[in-house]
Amino acid sequence: MTNSENTAPALAAILLAILFPLYWILELSVTGASLSGENYLPSLMWNYLDWIFLVLGVLSIYVFLELRRVLIDQLNYTGLDIPIFIHVAISIVFYFGLSIMNIALLIAGEEVALAYQEFVIGASLVVLLASIILTGVVEILMGCLLLRDSQLIPQSLKAFAIITLILGIFDLTILFSLASLFILPLSMIVLAAFFLYKPDMLEIV
Repeated sequence: MTNSENTAPALAAILLAILFPLYWILELSVTGASLSGENYLPSLMWNYLDWIFLVLGVLSIYVFLELRRVLIDQLNYTGLDIPIFIHVAISIVFYFGLSIMNIALLIAGEEVALAYQEFVIGASLVVLLASIILTGVVEILMGCLLLRDSQLIPQSLKAFAIITLILGIFDLTILFSLASLFILPLSMIVLAAFFLYKPDMLEIV
C-alpha cells in the first residue's frame, strides 16, 4: 500500500532523479567543461537549460524539506534537521545565486558581461566547487547520522543512507563528483520509495 499524502514529494524525487543527470549532460555538451573563450557569452544567454537549472533547485529544496517533515511526522525523528537545513541553504546559494548573477549580466548587457568576464568565471567556479565540497560533507553527515540511528528507521531509509554516504564521498573528492550523475538519481528513487510506503507498512528494525 502507498501513502497518498506523500505522493507529491515522491514524484518530485523521481523528477529530480530524471532531470539532474539530463541537465548536466546537456549543459556539458552545449558549453563544455569551461566557460572561457567562445563559450562564455553563449553560456550567459537565458535558455531552456536555465529553466531546468532553476527547477532542479526548487525540487532539491522541496524534496529535502519534505524528507524532514516525513521523518518528524512518521518516525518522530529530528536527527537530520541541521544537515537538511544546511543542504537547503547550499541549494539556494548555488541554484538561485548563479541564476540571479546570470540574469543581472543579461540585464547589464554584453559590454558589461565581457568587462567582468574573469570575475564571473572565477565566482562561478568558486560557487560550484564550494557547493560540491559542502554538499559532499553534508551528504556524508546525513548518511552517518542515519546509519547511527539505523534501529529507528526503516530499511528503505537505511538504503538511502548508504547511497547518500557513497555520494558524499565521491562529491568530496571533486575529481570523481561526476559519479553523482548516476548515484544521486538512485538515491532519489530510493527516497521516493520511502515517501510512498505507509508508516504501518514500513519494517522498522
